[in-house]
Amino acid sequence: MNSICFDMAVNDLKSSKRDYRAYFTINSLTVAFIYLFCFIANNKGLNEISGGRTIKLMLFLGIIGVGIFAAIFQFYINGFMMKRRQKSYGLYSILGLEKKHIVRIVLHQSVILYLVSAAAGLVLGVIFGKGAFSALLKLMRCTVPIDNAVTVKNILITCVIYFITSLAVYIYNAVIIYRTGTLSLLRAESRRQTKTRFRAVFDAVLGAGLVIFSAVKLNSDVSVFSSLNTFFVMVLLLLLETYLVYGAASWAVLTLMKHSDGIYYSKNRFFAVSNTLHRNTQTSVGFASICMILTVVSIIMTTTVSLYTGTEQQVQDAYTYDGYAYLSDADYADREEISAAAERIAGENGVTAEDLSVYDVLSYSMTYTKNDGLAFVGRQGSELALLDIMTLDDMNMLNGTSLALDEGEVYAVSENGIFTDDCITLGGKTFSVRQLDSFALIEREAKNSTINDVYIFVRDRAVMDDLMQSINSAEGRSSIVNTYVEFGTAGNDGDRQAFENAFREYLAADSSVTLESFETKHKLREEYYARNSVYLFLGFFLSMLFVCLMLVVMYNKQMQEAADDRKKFVIMRKIGCSKPQCRRMIFTQSALPYFAPILIAGGYSAVMYRTIKSVLKIFMLGEASIIIKCMFVTFGIVFAVYAAGYFVANHVYSKTVLENTR
Repeated sequence: MNSICFDMAVNDLKSSKRDYRAYFTINSLTVAFIYLFCFIANNKGLNEISGGRTIKLMLFLGIIGVGIFAAIFQFYINGFMMKRRQKSYGLYSILGLEKKHIVRIVLHQSVILYLVSAAAGLVLGVIFGKGAFSALLKLMRCTVPIDNAVTVKNILITCVIYFITSLAVYIYNAVIIYRTGTLSLLRAESRRQTKTRFRAVFDAVLGAGLVIFSAVKLNSDVSVFSSLNTFFVMVLLLLLETYLVYGAASWAVLTLMKHSDGIYYSKNRFFAVSNTLHRNTQTSVGFASICMILTVVSIIMTTTVSLYTGTEQQVQDAYTYDGYAYLSDADYADREEISAAAERIAGENGVTAEDLSVYDVLSYSMTYTKNDGLAFVGRQGSELALLDIMTLDDMNMLNGTSLALDEGEVYAVSENGIFTDDCITLGGKTFSVRQLDSFALIEREAKNSTINDVYIFVRDRAVMDDLMQSINSAEGRSSIVNTYVEFGTAGNDGDRQAFENAFREYLAADSSVTLESFETKHKLREEYYARNSVYLFLGFFLSMLFVCLMLVVMYNKQMQEAADDRKKFVIMRKIGCSKPQCRRMIFTQSALPYFAPILIAGGYSAVMYRTIKSVLKIFMLGEASIIIKCMFVTFGIVFAVYAAGYFVANHVYSKTVLENTR
């Protein structure tokens, strides 16, 4: 019996190869993408890249993401396949096969599809693995040796992930077959989904309410850090809204067209409107899915492309200087010695030290609300803020001023004007506040700042040390005064890097201070390009996976609708409609429903602009022009791909319904 089931499985696959073609394609691409990520993540060349461990972690997270999406896609496409295959399974049951035999046939089909898809995907992954890694390295602007060996580890990881998703799909199909009666199996393909009028109205009202809520939420003033959570919540809400509203909206538009005599009673629109309205419930779900996919692709590509193209802008906005050192345990004598050492080391390496600044900062994390102001304790609905205490001398040095303070007075300046009080109490000590109009550090950092800064300037270091002890004691903190050394250099790149290395070694060897961090602009540039390149790489391949799913959904929809409409077009050909007239009807019937999702997705992307900008600000990218340009370019590319897919699907539909008709 097992051999008979195997033969029946093979024959069924051969006879339905058109149906399984899309399923095989998406599965093979999924396997190829998983292998590509495994190949790059486990490649020894990554160990030689700055931030290689972080890149590996991101790629492994990408593998998990692809695996999750692969499972979702397999179940989604399997739904189309099962609907078309259940009639065959019902016929098997009528012919005398038991449910266990039908399940065995499905098992053989699943094993064959798994082996063929895995083999094809692995071949694609091996062929394009080196090219994909080379492209990633080119994006990173670095060169490392590539280990092009095909390892058992990468193959096993890929096959296991694909096996788990395939097994889950098979178990689901087996349960469906066991729980569905023979008659239900036979009628599955022709069964139509229906909605009561109450359900349709309820979905429309709920969806409209969610649309209004999303629009208000996305255009409200929220903190940058909450924007990341808002981003994902809003994306999920937009997807839910699409499912709820799309069917009602399309029904409303089609009904209005039907009641307009000038539109409805036209030889090119009559069949299109009536036929689309007739199966609106079924088609709206598919079009809503396409709209969701297009929205996700547009958002992913806009975000990742903006990050990469704005890398240089991020570097320039992050540092207006060439480098900085972050020290602890330094006093005024150490500061003088460090300044002199920087000048000396610069001269030894043939460069000129410029804009050398050494200053002290005492920092405390705080919370802020519009009603209650600043506080050292967290409060519901509060935003993060940073209190930086500096000396008047350091402020005058950075600002180029010569201001003075009386005893018991401080100067204050805050980002976005969050602190405008005329007095402040810190550690039980109250100070009279003079407000500054501007401060160099705030102006420098405000463009991409993710936390509101409040700067307080005291008379001298003795007052700062006294405040540190008082605040630490009163608030249970352990903050210390830290010293920052910022420097710029003039000279060729090689000499500047030699100076930076020598200066770092000097600070690390100085026993009187502790070097906490030493960062330079060229190192930051390497790290940003590496990070943003991986984001772009992951975004591109995830988008490709989504686009492939979208094309499969379009293909399956057209094939299903072609099977339903073929008899109608045969009749229309018999009553005198020419093929050109039928093709115009087909275009009219499909153009509006198929291009509505891409237009709605474009609207969603525009609505999400503010949230996308806030999320990118976390990554030090706040340049609106870069984000807007990337949004238009990526949407244009998505639109072009979608339009090409539509015309191909429309051609397949026309060919199917008009084939051999006279």
